[in-house]
Amino acid sequence: MFESLSEGHGTIRCAHGLMPIPVPAVVNLCQAGNIALTPAPVAGELVTPTAPPSSPHCARPSTCRPATASSRRLRRGKRPYEAAPVRSLPARSRGRIAMDARKAKSRAAIVAAFSELLREEDYGKITVGDIIARAHVGRATFYGLFKSKDDLLSELVSDICTHALDDDGTPLDDPLVQVEHILNNLWERRQGVRALVAGAGSRVFADCLRKTIMSRAAETVPTDPNGPAATMDRSFLLHHIASSFVGMVQWWAWHNFQADKTEVAKDYLSAIQPLFS
Repeated sequence: MFESLSEGHGTIRCAHGLMPIPVPAVVNLCQAGNIALTPAPVAGELVTPTAPPSSPHCARPSTCRPATASSRRLRRGKRPYEAAPVRSLPARSRGRIAMDARKAKSRAAIVAAFSELLREEDYGKITVGDIIARAHVGRATFYGLFKSKDDLLSELVSDICTHALDDDGTPLDDPLVQVEHILNNLWERRQGVRALVAGAGSRVFADCLRKTIMSRAAETVPTDPNGPAATMDRSFLLHHIASSFVGMVQWWAWHNFQADKTEVAKDYLSAIQPLFS
């Protein structure tokens, strides 16, 4: 008894005419036997009915050997099948998919190893040799993915800053909810943030986070604000909001994220909101 079967796609010609793959008999039999049909990236029939429709066990995998248009098989003892050619993905496509998967796995291993090392050692003392030894990859693999250690640092910083604005569907109309949401995203990456704030990557991280918050502020701060902000140059106002946010995150990280996120967000807004009233 099978729990699932892979099935191809396309059409097949039989005594009943041109039928879609999977043929209705296979669909009905699999439903009766609680067998899942999983699409396979091949053109042709991989599963055929081989017993009376009343039996829940009458669907089985075909032999899956390449078939020609002239090959015929008897199924259920009555009708001849003309099997469609079974085509797999071209070798070049399979190789490209496998290569992409290996690159993604190596990239993730390198970034994870680098993050760990940043928590243990100063950025300036970490070498590419240290990174590849921790990641269990070769030097050629590293340089196939990153130009340098600085390039890897930029990618790690970019990942954290992008994650800071990840939206999980939380309504962000309330400024306090919005600031708390960003702080919570950064708290999820607190190990990397702490390592960056305390090390040689602090400037790169601060610049990236400032630009990230400025982009969000540009979307949320009204173009005609009230209060003192109304007379400020808009680019200066956005830079001030973002720079204050960066300073708050740095302070939070320097204190090992011990302060409550809500209280930190309230303190930040206490310094920013008077500009708009």
